[in-house]
Amino acid sequence: MEQLLVGGQRSAAREGRTFEVLEPSTGRPLAEVAQAGPEDVDRAVAGALRAFEEGTWPGTPATVRGRVLARAATLLRDRAEDFARVE
Repeated sequence: MEQLLVGGQRSAAREGRTFEVLEPSTGRPLAEVAQAGPEDVDRAVAGALRAFEEGTWPGTPATVRGRVLARAATLLRDRAEDFARVE
């Protein structure tokens, strides 16, 4: 079973719920994944806020952040077909 990734740590959903993901082309089961509930969402939001406040991104100059985001956009655009096929 695939677990949640919250605050850099993998864990099961607090409520223990899961759901099945189907392979779109065949309709067959592909994976069973943890289904996040309200407590998991709260942990994820708190972790994201902590990462933002304590991480390096907020202190990175805007020009550098812009270059990073532009590079990410280029990489995604260049591999759009690959991502579409996987999705």
